[in-house]
Amino acid sequence: MHDTFKLDIYEGHFSFITDNPEPQNIIHLSTDLIYPCCNYSIVINQKTDDKIINLEIDSINIPSACLTALGPAKYYGQVALKNGDITLHILNGNVSNDFKLSVSDTLIKITPINDSYIKLSEQLVWRYRENSFVYSCGTMEATNWLYDAFKDSIMTIQGIKQFYYPDSGRIPYPREPSGYYVNHPCLFFQYENESDWELIKQKLADYSKSTITNYSGVGIYVENYLGSREWSWRFE
Repeated sequence: MHDTFKLDIYEGHFSFITDNPEPQNIIHLSTDLIYPCCNYSIVINQKTDDKIINLEIDSINIPSACLTALGPAKYYGQVALKNGDITLHILNGNVSNDFKLSVSDTLIKITPINDSYIKLSEQLVWRYRENSFVYSCGTMEATNWLYDAFKDSIMTIQGIKQFYYPDSGRIPYPREPSGYYVNHPCLFFQYENESDWELIKQKLADYSKSTITNYSGVGIYVENYLGSREWSWRFE
């Protein structure tokens, strides 16, 4: 088949692929061509081993029921990535695209080997850190202080450490929330054990009941590397 594609590789949690709570490595291909239904899919034959991932593009699947929004055809495939160099080979008819994946505990670096019909979304893909979580906060201008106030509450837990992702590349967490008058930059932390994570969620519940409930236009959200999450609005 003849088409051009966009390639994304990233870590995330995908219940439609697996029930495993551990972060999954996902290969996502989408067509540049927009189809009349947003649930068209790309049929791909995928074969993998430790050092090579082979994807052979077969066809575009037209669904029996059309979701009427326009959109590209899509493919999602789960892959296990071990540390080291891995070759991603994508075949579309007689034309191939190859990429080198340099995998470490913290980063997947994607380097095109040749260039033809696939556009790479991000070359640097930063991975989840074990025992990490994101703190997301949106406020009004007058309630900016809540952002630092709840951060200070988190930091009272023994062993909590803040870390930073580089500005460039894709990260597994959001960089900021959306939909608030002030969307504060997300902050990233690591805790020592699972009981600390339960304490963080309880702190958010207590803070929501005692403080956030008194103000409109405020939302706080935390999510850890296993996809466990909590929202302030549940307790207001």
